[in-house]
Amino acid sequence: MSQAKRQTDELTKLIAAERRQYPNMSIIMVTHHVNIQSYVGMVVNSGDMVLVKVDSAGKPLSFKVYPSP
Repeated sequence: MSQAKRQTDELTKLIAAERRQYPNMSIIMVTHHVNIQSYVGMVVNSGDMVLVKVDSAGKPLSFKVYPSP
């Protein structure tokens, strides 16, 4: 928890760099719910998928949660 802001900032920078290098490719990441909560601000359940639309700076613009079957 003490590193949440730093890690989320690093994630945002990583996503921005990937978008610059591969502008037409999707980015697929597997992570824990705490990271998703920190990034998009919503709690998700284990196994849920979150599709996030990001801006050029790597910040989330919108997202949709797809619940685990």
